Amino acid sequence: VDPNLPNPALHPERIHSTEFVWEQGLGSHLWFSTSAFYNSITDLITQEPVGDNLVIFRNLENVKSSGLEVQVRGQLSQGLEGSASYCFQQTKDEPSGQFLSNSPRNLVTLNLSQPLLGKRMFVSLDAQYRSRIQNLTGGSVSPFAVVNATLLARNLGKHVDLSASIYNLLNKQYFDLASSENFQQAIQQDGRSFRVKMTWHWKER
Repeated sequence: VDPNLPNPALHPERIHSTEFVWEQGLGSHLWFSTSAFYNSITDLITQEPVGDNLVIFRNLENVKSSGLEVQVRGQLSQGLEGSASYCFQQTKDEPSGQFLSNSPRNLVTLNLSQPLLGKRMFVSLDAQYRSRIQNLTGGSVSPFAVVNATLLARNLGKHVDLSASIYNLLNKQYFDLASSENFQQAIQQDGRSFRVKMTWHWKER
């Protein structure tokens, strides 16, 4: 049974965004960028419980969001490429000044990629960190860091790419926020998992 009640009065959200971006090359192998942003959202669509395990979407909140992101990218002559970024943001309900649920204040990403065999194969590593977030009842969901690894072989023949990936390489236990339709406030995510993928290109490259 669909727990969502219809709301004919629902209308679109509106967002006004302002962003400043600065990019700078640091020598021939390193690049730096930073951006500052400010968003004003009116009539944010929010899911609200109405009893008997039913929910309805309503235009309830006016939200202000501001933050800063910095990123460094580099490439070595041996082919190793990498990037690291950090983002700080705060998103609040304007009337109450309360932080919104499912809105982390700190995000960190790291990516490394190394070509092998004359750039016919690539091994890459990526990691993400997310800080603590607030759940729907005012509690919190713990921060987590996850590492993934991928081996990609390109141009096997004229049409085929093949990749093998390991997600959550370190087999960390972590949780993500549940929606209001769930009884749980946080849902445990997958442990270490594997994927093999083959891509066929119809045209020769």
